[in-house]
Amino acid sequence: MSSSHPSFQYIPRFWNPPPPPPPTVSVQQKKQETGDNPPSPLVRSASANSINAGDPPVLIRESSLLNFEELAAVETLLNRRNNKQDGNVNSNINSTEPVMLTYEDFCSLRPLVPPRTLRYMSPSFFLSFTPDTKGRISATSFFKRLCSSICIAKTRITLQFYDQSNRGTLRETDVENYIFNLIPDLPPLANMSTAFHPFYVFTATRRFMFFLDPKRTGSIPIRRLVTSSIMEELLELGMEGKEASTNWFSSENSLRVYSQYLELDKDQNGLLSKTELQNYTGSERQPVRLTPAFIDRIFDEITTYQTSTNPNEKKGTGEMDYKTFLDFVLAMENKKSKEGLRYFWRLLSFGKDYLDSFAINYFFRDIVQILSDNNIEAARLSDVKDEIFDMVKPHDPLRITLNDLIRSGCGDTVVEMLIDINGFWAYDNRESLVYDDDDEEGGGEEDSPNN
Repeated sequence: MSSSHPSFQYIPRFWNPPPPPPPTVSVQQKKQETGDNPPSPLVRSASANSINAGDPPVLIRESSLLNFEELAAVETLLNRRNNKQDGNVNSNINSTEPVMLTYEDFCSLRPLVPPRTLRYMSPSFFLSFTPDTKGRISATSFFKRLCSSICIAKTRITLQFYDQSNRGTLRETDVENYIFNLIPDLPPLANMSTAFHPFYVFTATRRFMFFLDPKRTGSIPIRRLVTSSIMEELLELGMEGKEASTNWFSSENSLRVYSQYLELDKDQNGLLSKTELQNYTGSERQPVRLTPAFIDRIFDEITTYQTSTNPNEKKGTGEMDYKTFLDFVLAMENKKSKEGLRYFWRLLSFGKDYLDSFAINYFFRDIVQILSDNNIEAARLSDVKDEIFDMVKPHDPLRITLNDLIRSGCGDTVVEMLIDINGFWAYDNRESLVYDDDDEEGGGEEDSPNN
């Protein structure tokens, strides 16, 4: 509308067109700006002298962080630091007598450390440590905190290369790209077949999404991603002396989970049906035998692929893909976590805000039937219900909420009692199992449902 329109004489301007949005910078553009691929958090940072005024802000921020050589210089200063304690001199940070720093010692290091270390030589950084009775802090703890802070900062800068929306969050595909580019920098993954890389990326990424995106928004804030224990677990693969066999991100673990998936897929169509998932037996540390009622609830509630072309096919007849299977495995192996309990709550509560006698009866009747088929006497439903309510101690004596289950600290036990025949049998015979452990040479054991 032209500003000369007659209406402007009596109607004031009440709307102005918004300014055009700033141009977004894609990962490819960032690669072109920096002249390289997005850096790994394990790669040494460029020196400050290589940063120019016209460089991207990401590189300018990285230039303020210590590089590998400067960290080595700080470690050398701490190694040479003479700290008198009770007449003894500690000259090595790795000696049996730890080097301790008073605040005066701490301040005396400022003129000696590299300039980019000064931000970590502040009074507030010194006070963030727990001092001993003489007001001293451990030099080893100081150096470890320094390395950790720099690693977190570098990782955060690296992840910003993958933030295509410039909103400070990463989508699942962004996390997948980050992990894919990180594989060459992790020595324990060096011998992994390149054909397995996509499946490793899916396995690793799913752990981030399961624990850090509980509301299933499809993205994770970079701040939360960097400071999480999940990221720490991933980066531990690049550290010497760390046990990789128990690490979710190890190649051995990814092969274990993917091999399970392939073994369950009897018809080899790349998806798991109800019948195939029923054969899931858990891990060696915790074998399971899931009830048909629980398997039905998984396929009723979780999004699956419909393999039938019949439009009238009822809900719950689809099949499970690998990513959905990963969520299932993560929940089964992390029942004590809040995220694991939220997964099971969605299945056990039938869409309600509470568990009641109906839900307990629905799941427990399968356990009674299977135990009876194995000639094992099962507890009565009323006794099991009372036992569960006594353990959880809900605010409402007739209903158990998710918060009640989390607060009780025994949510994993309740879940096992309702979905896993082995879990219920182990709980019901917990006293005799303890006795058998103490007396391995005793008489015969009571039959388990697996016998």
